Amino acid sequence: MSNVSLPRATPESVGISSRKLLKMVQALEKSGTEMHGLMLCRHDKLILDGWWAPYTSQTVHICHSFGKSYVATAVGAACTQGVLSVEDRIVDLFPEEVERWGLDASGNLGKLRVKHLLTMSNGMSVHALAGEKLVENYLTTPVDQEPGTKFMYNTAGSCMLAEIVRRVTGKSVLEYLTERVLKPIGCDLEHFRWMTFPGGLHPAPGVASCTENNLRLGMLYLHNGVWNGHRLIDGQWMKDATVKQIDNGQDGYGYQLWIYHAPDTFRFSGGHGQDCFMSRPHDLTLAIHQAASEPHDMDRNFDILDQYLFFAQHP
Repeated sequence: MSNVSLPRATPESVGISSRKLLKMVQALEKSGTEMHGLMLCRHDKLILDGWWAPYTSQTVHICHSFGKSYVATAVGAACTQGVLSVEDRIVDLFPEEVERWGLDASGNLGKLRVKHLLTMSNGMSVHALAGEKLVENYLTTPVDQEPGTKFMYNTAGSCMLAEIVRRVTGKSVLEYLTERVLKPIGCDLEHFRWMTFPGGLHPAPGVASCTENNLRLGMLYLHNGVWNGHRLIDGQWMKDATVKQIDNGQDGYGYQLWIYHAPDTFRFSGGHGQDCFMSRPHDLTLAIHQAASEPHDMDRNFDILDQYLFFAQHP
């Protein structure tokens, strides 16, 4: 694991009842999902962690679309470094491809910016195919609506963000994120994997990781991009990332993360319940690995977490 362990504390020392947490875990076990692991921090102290056999603290667990939040963090790091902006136009980031394929940059394609990819509002009614020809597939897919006006979940756009990071930094998204974020926050890189497309691109949903790495990423967001007093991601970028940027028919969507219905709470989310919840009012971060059916199992889990954490009274 990381060479700098998270400090541990009793739940009571940070104002949460151990009995309440036990009831929460028991309720999650009975909720209909297959629990694999969870870790809970409050006030930067680890107060609950556990795994269900055969899963362990060192299991490199598939994260599905949780990987999108790792990609977004790399975008945030590039913006912090000053080599990228959320206002950058996509056609300006891929000028050779625009010329090669004779694309019209005067319409909606020309209005498409990095922030629209981050917020799943790229104006495409049809999903572009990912894979080896990601850039060609994406840029040649019609942008038939004005970017920024409508939410549509789009994994290819998230993969394009990883390619953009590679273009502006000269490093793969994994190399860049490792240098700028993962090492500084103490992630265990021996228990972190990121698949690649042919050609070397790391796709957005390609991350597999131990639970603690996901927890640490959530703690960075909880504290607005600051880790142990050192700012890693620009504060304004973090503020924008973690508030509702567009209506998604639920509670809203930020930068490759979901706004949660509790006040000032948000989550990274991957298929079948690979989640990390961050609550600023309660100063807590919860990372979960599980096998859940969508969406009803997750709805039951949300109710449980609301009861014992997000809408509970904690000092």
